[in-house]
Amino acid sequence: MASDSEALDLIESKIRELELKVYGEKFQSSDHFNPVVDSLLHANTVMTTALSGMERFTSLHKRLAELNNYLEMNPIQDDPADLITKLNIILSVEDEYKNSAELMEKFSGLKDVLDDDRIKNVELLKADLNNVIAHHLSKREQLQDINNEVGQVLTNFNEVCLEISKSLFLLNEAITKLEESKKS
Repeated sequence: MASDSEALDLIESKIRELELKVYGEKFQSSDHFNPVVDSLLHANTVMTTALSGMERFTSLHKRLAELNNYLEMNPIQDDPADLITKLNIILSVEDEYKNSAELMEKFSGLKDVLDDDRIKNVELLKADLNNVIAHHLSKREQLQDINNEVGQVLTNFNEVCLEISKSLFLLNEAITKLEESKKS
């Protein structure tokens, strides 16, 4: 029996042969090419996401069917107390159904946005975004280092200016004393 690595090599060679048959000999694999496994994983993720929201719609559909049963009433055959109970049930969930209907309308309006190629290709742009973020963080660190150096230079400059001011003040005092001694 073949080892795992031999089996993988065999599968890879068959995939290469299949790619040559499908794409032709001029086919060059590029960075924009998605391997089949990645595409399958992406499809699985999308389907899982879609199915996770399906439960809410299923429960809403069941409740709508229940509401429809309450609405299908024959006032002649039904008991008035039963009709009042049905009316109270319908009125108690009225706001919830209105809210659900509004959300469904919003979702329908956003469906075009979600179907946009730019949204669908977000996964492809993830690597580029990570590179930009890494570059931004490195530049931010460099800028922080420069800011620290500039802050230190300004502190040193202020100390030098203070020392010069003190020296000028002492020099002014000495000149003033010298002038007073010459006058007297």
